[in-house]
Amino acid sequence: IVGATSRTLDILHALEEDTGRYTCAYLKPVAFYGAPPQPAVYGPIDVSVVAQGEGEGEGEGEGEGEGEGEGEGEGEGEGEGEGEGEGESEGEGEGDIGVPEIHSADVDGDGRISLSELLRVIQFFNAGGYHCAATPASTEDGYVPGPNPAHQECRPHASDYNPQNWLISLSELLRIIQFYNAGGYHPCPDTDPPTEDGYCPGPVPI
Repeated sequence: IVGATSRTLDILHALEEDTGRYTCAYLKPVAFYGAPPQPAVYGPIDVSVVAQGEGEGEGEGEGEGEGEGEGEGEGEGEGEGEGEGEGESEGEGEGDIGVPEIHSADVDGDGRISLSELLRVIQFFNAGGYHCAATPASTEDGYVPGPNPAHQECRPHASDYNPQNWLISLSELLRIIQFYNAGGYHPCPDTDPPTEDGYCPGPVPI
């Protein structure tokens, strides 16, 4: 996302629930040489998503959720040959949608996306990809900006889901901005129809 006062968004994979008013964050260049860029926020930007057909939207969400969870559980249980029980427990632990309780972008695990955490995802977006850190503890989230196919052995970032390709697309970036604007997020595996990433905007309902 660049710092422009007016712009056109070309969102290829957005869903109707992504319609809304967004505040976009970006790194603002400074006027003198050698100074680091400064985080800045501009907006609001109104994004309106018009569905091209109910079948397309629902099929995408269901296909990703069921295929990922079930395939991983069965494959690990049968392939390793350690019994049916292990396959089932691993599948159930990750859930049908295969998402952790804490989003990868939520570094401090407080159920909210802060500005610095949002800027981290924007960094992956601007770098054209990300990869696993050789030493996970060496970075705040265990990832390093920039593509590197030789280091993709860790769990992919939770913002990388449509498709999961070690890249953060514009629609995936807008999703994390939605969580930032909503003041939080929470996993919602039982939502019907399921969400595209297994999370819902807003804090956990009381």
